Formats: sequence, structure tokens, C-alpha cells
Amino acid sequence: MVGDQIELKLAFKTSQKLVCIWAEVKDFEHLESWRRHEHAVTLDGRDFAWTASRAANPHQSALATDELHTLLAKAVQDAGDQVSDRFKQMRLNNWSALIDATEQLEKRLEEPISYKRVTRSGVEFDLEATAPQTAAVLDQERIARVVDEPTSRGVPATIVDVDGQALTVRITLPGADLPANGVLVRDRTPSHAAIKRQKSCRRCAREALSGHSCGSWCWIRRWPPIRSRSHLNR
Repeated sequence: MVGDQIELKLAFKTSQKLVCIWAEVKDFEHLESWRRHEHAVTLDGRDFAWTASRAANPHQSALATDELHTLLAKAVQDAGDQVSDRFKQMRLNNWSALIDATEQLEKRLEEPISYKRVTRSGVEFDLEATAPQTAAVLDQERIARVVDEPTSRGVPATIVDVDGQALTVRITLPGADLPANGVLVRDRTPSHAAIKRQKSCRRCAREALSGHSCGSWCWIRRWPPIRSRSHLNR
């Protein structure tokens, strides 16, 4: 404990008995460094009366000591909670970065082929890709969708012929049609669904850290600090 000029080392023998182990006069900068500590607990001089003399009322002194013990125990708990909250926030930030990185990876794994529809013959469509394609894309099952609608279900299609930028795809859904200008992507629906669930969990985690309920998360209320006027014998 620090005061205006003195630093003291105190110890609780019991919750109702507090003893001073040593006391030493310190300079202002040293004491101020303790007062600025992020976990420092401020004791209002109006709440406790400190004296080196024997307590005039031992019972009242014991009650005051017990109250101080409770106050400091709660301060320690609150400090631990703050550290825990910071740790949780750090974990949440790392998790968020992982989700974003996974989402970017999924976009690359879609291997998009932008195209313009040329002609249609039954269930087959002739397309013109914006870049030449190789035979590696033959027989690939793809999803044709509008470019600016990445969450749309799209139309399943199989690439059955390729010649540079000229592609022929075959659809399997009767009556389906391909967008006039779109993109052919690999079907990453399960991965997209998993990312969507992760984002939902991330939102719930953020709301839980801010003290709100979300799904199975619980809202935890902190009790207000204890304050009352009493007398304490050192």
C-alpha cells in the first residue's frame, strides 16, 4: 500500500486481522508509479481511518478489516477477469483473421473462369472465356453464376469441350439457363457453409464479450464495488 510519502507492506493474517510487515519513506516518483499501475485499487480516505495506535474499538476494526479484505479480493478477481477478457479478445482476433484468410483461400480454390454466353443448343452452351483455358478443365463439374452474386446457388454445369477461350458446357437441370455474363467456379458450397457458421459464431462471441446474449452464450453481470465508511486499525 502507498500513501503520500510512505510505502507499506501489509498482510492479512485472517480476513479480520491485517498487520504491517514493514514501512518505508519513498520519493514521489516511486509512489506515483504504484498509483498509476493498471490494477491499483484506490482507497478513499473517507472510507477508512488509518492509525498506528491500538484500535479504540476492536470489533469495529475487525469489521473494517473484513470489508477491506472483501474489497481487495474482488479487485483481484476483477483484474483477473480483465486479463481473461483481453486474452479472449486476442483469441477472437486471431480466429477472425483465420476466418478471413480461409475465405480468401476459398475464393482462389474456386478457380473462377469468367465467360460470356455465345449460343445454346438444348442442354449445351457455347461460352467465350475471358482467358484461354487448357484441357485440364475438361470434365470438371462447375457452378455457373452471376459475377457479382457470390452467394447465389448458381447452375451446375460440366465442361465438355475446350478450345482456347471457347468452352462448351452441359447442364443437368432441365429448363435451367446460364447467365449471359457470368463465372464458372468449382463447387465450394460445403466450405462456404462452414465459413458462414464460423462467422455466425464469431458474431456471437463478440456480443458475448460485450455483455450481450447470443444463442447459447450467457450474459454475465458484474457486481458494483463495495463502498462504506468504517474504521481500520493498522
